[in-house]
Amino acid sequence: MILREGERILVKGSVTVDEIRKELRAGLTEIEGGASVVDLGELANADSTAIAMFLEWMRASNRAGRRLSFVNIPRELESLIGLYGLNPVFAGQ
Repeated sequence: MILREGERILVKGSVTVDEIRKELRAGLTEIEGGASVVDLGELANADSTAIAMFLEWMRASNRAGRRLSFVNIPRELESLIGLYGLNPVFAGQ
């Protein structure tokens, strides 16, 4: 589930292949509206499709001339990010 709180996009629950289309669109809408921080503190479950979604959100933010940052990244997701060699991408947001 994607919620907006000021400049933040709150990602709650699961982001897996089953939810990706809805969540991708919801996040892009919030980024177009000026959101600049993605809070993953309440993300319960994520797979590699979530990483692909976050990368697309970053690209959308960059196209709009803004920087998107991620906070409260769960340990399991950090492991996946590292496995795919994307630490520099997420660290340099």
